[in-house]
Amino acid sequence: MDRFEFGQRLKAVRRDVLNLSQGGFAYELGVIQPLVSRLESGMGGTIELLFQIVEYFYKKGYPAYCLFYKNFDIENFKPVSYSELSKTTAASINEDVSQLKGFLTAALENTKTIEALIKAGKK
Repeated sequence: MDRFEFGQRLKAVRRDVLNLSQGGFAYELGVIQPLVSRLESGMGGTIELLFQIVEYFYKKGYPAYCLFYKNFDIENFKPVSYSELSKTTAASINEDVSQLKGFLTAALENTKTIEALIKAGKK
């Protein structure tokens, strides 16, 4: 999955599941609408914004991990009551989110390191 595909998935969920405009979704996340637009169009965003989105979905009871499935299907993006989940499933979801945060944080650190090396090489 690339940034464009992720953006299209997010847009579909925002529009078809949450029934929110970009501005409404941005308000819910506590960000400005252009950030949501950039993410949905595949132009990118920040790792912090991605964390906010994942946490927002979980707080609202939506399975945010479904956004990252290889074969994403919006029909799977329905509210889930965590009390209905088995303890094993809930633990697995929490572990998946922790691993995702770790991966994204490492990717961000690698990007910072590469940028620093590029800047150092230009001097």
